[in-house]
Amino acid sequence: MEVSDLRRRKLTAVFNAVDDNGNGFWELDDMKRIADGFAARSGWSEDSHEFQSLSKLLGDWWNWLRTGADIDIDGKVSLDEFVTTVAQFEQENHLRGLQLIFDVFDPSGDGTISGEEYRGLATIFHIDPAQADEIFLRLDLNGNGSISREEFTQLWIDFWYSEDEGAAGNWMFGPY
Repeated sequence: MEVSDLRRRKLTAVFNAVDDNGNGFWELDDMKRIADGFAARSGWSEDSHEFQSLSKLLGDWWNWLRTGADIDIDGKVSLDEFVTTVAQFEQENHLRGLQLIFDVFDPSGDGTISGEEYRGLATIFHIDPAQADEIFLRLDLNGNGSISREEFTQLWIDFWYSEDEGAAGNWMFGPY
């Protein structure tokens, strides 16, 4: 499947955001680091329900991705393997776990993601805090100072599927 330049840039942004050590691969350790980062930011202990749920979601997703994308069976997924595989995902693959993902981005549990919450969590994805504030303004679709669950769902779908260069969701994981 041919991947558009826009989609490749967005997928590269999310790939780089998760590739913690910058070695050019996604590995199980990268998923663990994401879970640990969210847990630390949210104040979850390793035995909390939230941490266990997120770890399971990321572990399941990793196993599914590795099984489908790790073409050379080396236990890691390269950028090209990631782009080729993820570009073929059906929308329901990206919506799976969306409730939990929103809850992770909303550590206060008030049903919205504030600019402060986004900034704090964006650092887990190596987004500069000052840049995160600018990105948040793009992501706040109605300009009310927070991102609702509905806005987040639209942004999430736009990130993974939109071919519109101007779609706000393109910025979910930073500059692309």
